[in-house]
Amino acid sequence: MKASAKNYTEACQEDEDSKIPMNGQFDLQITELPESAETQAGDPKMIFKLEIVNSSNPIFNGRKINYHAKIDSIFFTRIARAYGYSWEGSEVDTDDCASQVFNKTAKANVTQKSPEDFPNVRSFVY
Repeated sequence: MKASAKNYTEACQEDEDSKIPMNGQFDLQITELPESAETQAGDPKMIFKLEIVNSSNPIFNGRKINYHAKIDSIFFTRIARAYGYSWEGSEVDTDDCASQVFNKTAKANVTQKSPEDFPNVRSFVY
């Protein structure tokens, strides 16, 4: 059986590039509809799938970061503010939030201690 793949040289370069930690300010685009979920304690949260776009270093473009935010936390307020979502009163319509932020891009400061660690959004720029 034969299967299609990248050529070996490109595949090896991609492997080497993936070992460079992400540290700095990046444009992060929400590339999938955010999911509603619950924390282990049963509190509502949203999971945002972010992707680096427009990086001056192209090896970072396409790298993904998952951002989990409990609805009644500062982390949700920060991501909502960065992507231009606001709400009235004391309830958030997670479906409305998901549809309004999908495909939007915001700047964020990202840190990653080593390639084996998950990257972290340290702060959003607004």
